[in-house]
This record gives sequence, C-alpha cells and structure tokens, in this order.
Amino acid sequence: MLGKVWLALMFVTAIATIFIRNFESGGFSWIHIFTVLTLIAVPQAIMTARRGQIAAHKKHMVQFYCGAVVVAGITAFLPGRTMWQWVFG
Repeated sequence: MLGKVWLALMFVTAIATIFIRNFESGGFSWIHIFTVLTLIAVPQAIMTARRGQIAAHKKHMVQFYCGAVVVAGITAFLPGRTMWQWVFG
C-alpha cells in the first residue's frame, strides 16, 4: 500500500511541476527532464508489477527512487537554484 501511495504522489508531483517555470524566462529548466522521466517511470513500474515481473519491478523502483530522491534532490539544491536560495539565503 505504501508503494502505491508513493507512486501516486510522485505522479501528482510530476504533473504539478509542469506548471513550475523558470522565474526569469518563464520556460522550463533542465531539471524538468525529471518530470518526463517520472511520467514514464510510474506507469512502467505499475505495468511490470501487474504482469508479475517482480524482478523488473524491483529494478525499476530502485532506479526510480535513486533518480527521484538522490539525483533530483541534489540538483535542486545546487547553488543558484531557488531551493538553494530558500535554504541558505
């Protein structure tokens, strides 16, 4: 159940990030590639689980978690980004 909730929240968050734009140009930044990857990864993870391909599902979920939490989290806090400014002033 926790996995289902996490995937649902990741999908909703990815949809929400479509509406978050760069303050200066009003366009997307390079970090929005994670939006596209999330919109691909969530259905892929659900399909492999429903097909009973547990090893593939586990692999997708580990990669998705690492990409979502580690890579996206680190890049969001790079100097000059909004999150860096909010946290470190």
